[in-house]
Amino acid sequence: MMARRYDKEIREFLKVYQEELIENVCQLVRIPSVAGEKEGTHRYGVECAKALEFCMRLAKEKGLYAENFDDYGVEIRLYEKPRKKRLLLAAHTDVVPPSGENTYPPFGGTVDRGYIIGRGSVDDKGPLMALLYALFFFKETGISPECDLRLFVGAHEEVDRKDIEYYLKKAGQPDFGIAADDDFPITNGEKHILWFRLKAERSCMDLWQELEADSQGIQFGIHSRSRRYGESRCKLRAKNERWAEFDARFPVSIPIARGKENIEKFAGEHAMQVEFLKEEEGYYISEKDGIPNLLLRLYREETGCEDAAYIMEGSTYARKFQIGCGYGAGKRNEKKPFPYGAGAAHGPDEAQNIDVLMQALKMYILAVMEIDEYWKRQS
Repeated sequence: MMARRYDKEIREFLKVYQEELIENVCQLVRIPSVAGEKEGTHRYGVECAKALEFCMRLAKEKGLYAENFDDYGVEIRLYEKPRKKRLLLAAHTDVVPPSGENTYPPFGGTVDRGYIIGRGSVDDKGPLMALLYALFFFKETGISPECDLRLFVGAHEEVDRKDIEYYLKKAGQPDFGIAADDDFPITNGEKHILWFRLKAERSCMDLWQELEADSQGIQFGIHSRSRRYGESRCKLRAKNERWAEFDARFPVSIPIARGKENIEKFAGEHAMQVEFLKEEEGYYISEKDGIPNLLLRLYREETGCEDAAYIMEGSTYARKFQIGCGYGAGKRNEKKPFPYGAGAAHGPDEAQNIDVLMQALKMYILAVMEIDEYWKRQS
């Protein structure tokens, strides 16, 4: 594997640039980039624009090429001109608003006990910096992959992912995309997402209570469970006597159109109206095939961890790729030294483990090398 050939260069790079990377994550966390309404030319508000500009400026300082895509996001490239197959890495600068009881300043970018603490440190500013420094590694060392290596930095992922949709429409789909927005070893699928509202002309409190207990969406006809694709989940989001809103996540083994039809059928049988509030199509890619299998094996060989690929209920940029998956940068089931409920993404005192982040940087460098070699063998 490429890891053996460049082990010395990678170790030296991580040692030299660890403190600088940490400081840049902290600086980015200190920008309160909660996506908002358009302000002048700033599509998602001034703070999101500042975060994008920070990444552009840093990329250019590192000798990389950067281009702003109308404030939807920024593209950072290793090479000025297009090359052969394109590998796109993706992460985002926007964050959800602070919540809960925070011990540390939400936008403080505090370093304590081996963690970078602050809103967005895990989701997704720490992983974003790992990706950017992975590109910088190749610039710094002169090790030149043949593939067209690019990084998309978005600014509206937490809201609707229209940012990457715009970018992909302009730049085109990659030959493979990697989203750094979940945990290693590999996320090889995401479930469909449907938010919908049922409305009736009568009180339905008893029915709402019954449906709330149906956490798998059986009555809506969207239940499925398999080892490959995962299991359906349905959650009551809000209700009053005459309406209720639901959040359904179900495997791609059920086409999303069929799921909608089954929900509409349920509504008709109960003399209700249905309104779909949010719709996102999931994806699945086999962890036994091609690049996903390569990424899974790479992580296992480097870490000695035998965790399996997994399907997630959340939504990331990965579902916007024609072919791609999620790859890190978190560690599954990590036990953080914080009170219960703290330290996780979207929670109070969000905290990025520095050792895990540096491991992720190494994995991204190796992943680029291995995918590049894989494509060479395929040509």
